[in-house]
Amino acid sequence: MAETGKSAGKGPARADGKNGRERGTPQGATQGPPVPDPTVPQGRVLCVGRSDCLGRAGIQGDVRAIAHLGGQPATVVTMVSAEDGFNAFDWVEMPPTIIVRQIERVLRDLGVDCIKIGQLHSQEIIDVVTNTIERLVKDVPMVVAPVMVSIDGSPYHSVRAAAALKRRLLVHASVLAVSAREAEVLTGMQVRDPDAMLNAAAMLLTLGSRAVFVHGGHFGSETATDVLVTEDEVKTYDDGVPLADSVYGAKTAVSGAIAAGIAQGQSIVGAVERARAYLADSLAMLRVRNQAIQRRGHVGALALDGEEPVRLPHAALE
Repeated sequence: MAETGKSAGKGPARADGKNGRERGTPQGATQGPPVPDPTVPQGRVLCVGRSDCLGRAGIQGDVRAIAHLGGQPATVVTMVSAEDGFNAFDWVEMPPTIIVRQIERVLRDLGVDCIKIGQLHSQEIIDVVTNTIERLVKDVPMVVAPVMVSIDGSPYHSVRAAAALKRRLLVHASVLAVSAREAEVLTGMQVRDPDAMLNAAAMLLTLGSRAVFVHGGHFGSETATDVLVTEDEVKTYDDGVPLADSVYGAKTAVSGAIAAGIAQGQSIVGAVERARAYLADSLAMLRVRNQAIQRRGHVGALALDGEEPVRLPHAALE
């Protein structure tokens, strides 16, 4: 993978070999908006994952986090679901050809400084996305934040999909970002204390990622323990950030923020630490929205009595 410390405007930014920022202004056209402050590089992030109709997780959560931190998000939708934050009521998978075409058009028109991978719900989609990235932009930094478990800890990836994730995608990852419960699914280990988090991260590092960030560990405390393991250093964070693993949209917020930082030229450590700060600031807002969703009958809510939830195919609601 490319070095994450490079300037966001360099590297194999477009599939046609051109830098997406260097497109000229057509003759007669008015000048565009002012150039962004160079002290906060914009950073182009291609987000690949599911659409969340509530706008808090999935692609929409990525867009919010990246834009908030000054990045430029682009999106590739792999699945659309109708959900209320706790249950899914309907869903449709995007055809593989549409997924490929979305990736191609973003890369050829906009370019990319980092790729953020979220929910890829089947082995077929994992293979399609990986093949396309290997063909067009295999050297661009990538943050992989797979959706392995539901908010209550139930596993949602099939065995085949989990194997494809480990075999095909992780070798390309600059950062693998998983919750403590997802680390258990991927390693088969019990993660019940900070030492176990570090051991699981070290094991996951052997699958090819340059860094592993395991977040959301809570061991009888009201605050979270996070760990970051790279080839060169090990960091444990236990600095009072509130628990987030039961807050809908929190995982998307932290992983999208990491991708934004890498796209803007930050080091992996710098991107992770800024993302944790962003998550701490975002949790209060996310909790308020979650409470509003639970209040049936609040202004603007429409109750659909008798509608039964469905289980998504090997897919978790973050």
